[in-house]
Amino acid sequence: MGSKFFKNIKITNRVISIILLSIFLVLLLYTYNMDWSQKTARDGITAGFFPKAILILAIILCIGMAVNIYSNEVPKSLENFDFKNLIYVIISLFICWGYFLLLLEVGFFISSFLFLSLTIYFLGPGSWKISIVTTLIIVFFVYTFFILIQVPSDIF
Repeated sequence: MGSKFFKNIKITNRVISIILLSIFLVLLLYTYNMDWSQKTARDGITAGFFPKAILILAIILCIGMAVNIYSNEVPKSLENFDFKNLIYVIISLFICWGYFLLLLEVGFFISSFLFLSLTIYFLGPGSWKISIVTTLIIVFFVYTFFILIQVPSDIF
């Protein structure tokens, strides 16, 4: 029964925008309710300002995508849509959320090293050596960049 239901759904721009809108609304509510997003930095901007601003912009764009004149069209790349791909995307979002939670608990180095090395391994060349070396380079450059722009070091 479940597979018949999914086969009857036409994946239009409106359906995609409603799915994304739902995800962004949940993330916005989550961000508003977290203590870290209320912390004020040295320049008077809260830590949650940019994530909230980006989520609000994404919500506005999703609403625009849902009501525009092309909202009932099916993108060519989704004509042969497989719900297995949707499951992969949802799992990927949960993994990114897990990375964020791990980042808050154990810090930048450990969580970023684990997340990036696994991501590069599975999405990249499939070599652990290349994944680890690439991860070390990326983590070093990101850390150096944050030090240069004087981000407080307690996040690391």
